[in-house]
Amino acid sequence: GRERRRQAWTSYWQSGVLHSFPTSFRQNYEGVIAEFWRQVACSIPSGGRVLDLASGNGSVPLLLLPYLAEDAHVDAVDAARIAAEEHPSNTDSRIRFHSGVWMEQLPFQDASFDCVCSQFGIEYAAQAQAWGEVFRVLVERGKVACVIHHRASAFYAVAQSESRHLQWLLAADGVLAAACDVAGWLELMRSGQQVAGAALVQANASRSRFNSVQEILESRIREGATPDVLIEVRAQIASILANAPKPRETMMAYRQMLDQSFVRCRELVECALDRQQVDELASSLRSCRRETDIRI
Repeated sequence: GRERRRQAWTSYWQSGVLHSFPTSFRQNYEGVIAEFWRQVACSIPSGGRVLDLASGNGSVPLLLLPYLAEDAHVDAVDAARIAAEEHPSNTDSRIRFHSGVWMEQLPFQDASFDCVCSQFGIEYAAQAQAWGEVFRVLVERGKVACVIHHRASAFYAVAQSESRHLQWLLAADGVLAAACDVAGWLELMRSGQQVAGAALVQANASRSRFNSVQEILESRIREGATPDVLIEVRAQIASILANAPKPRETMMAYRQMLDQSFVRCRELVECALDRQQVDELASSLRSCRRETDIRI
């Protein structure tokens, strides 16, 4: 539901990452994406106001900032609950971050912004309501600039594959359930408690089950086209079992983190647009007689 989505993204942004693809590149976006936003920034008039939707930790505002006029401002909104004092963009007064804000219910007056932009964000919203809000807060000759997930993109293909992997990892018969179970027995043994009789039988059954799913995991790594998440999970499970003072508690927390990753991956897959949807969106925006730039 809505709150599960919000919590998944809140935890993600609170980890301090700047954008949605931290394993692909650590700094901000570069290349054609950075150039796109440079051109957008240069089109904003002196004293102009920009609204960035689903801003996360502010990757787009930070790209816009060097090219905006000194008296221009960016308002950045996101449904995630991120404390303003912790937001990476809070060092520049030209960026104002608003947390806990859904795109379908913007807390701004009509005709407030010269440009409304979004990068991998607007497609996650309820479309009719979100676009209605975009045009409500946009000035009459305002600009719409978006970078949107497309179903033909590499991002979509990876997210689709990782969603399947995560769904299996988190299933009742998957690796994480078996790892949590065996971690409980390991924690008990490390505490010095005697494990014997029926308890020992259960502990051995738990270890056997864990070994079996580990073999399946190895098979999926060998045969999968995008095994990165599987390799990462394998290494993290091994580290928790070997080093965590409270392995079961740590494993449960890790499982919750992976569940949030699954929510984010699945949302990308469900919300990415196909060619027909992009064309329909572009046509709809043109019919509103707004200056529009959508990149996929």
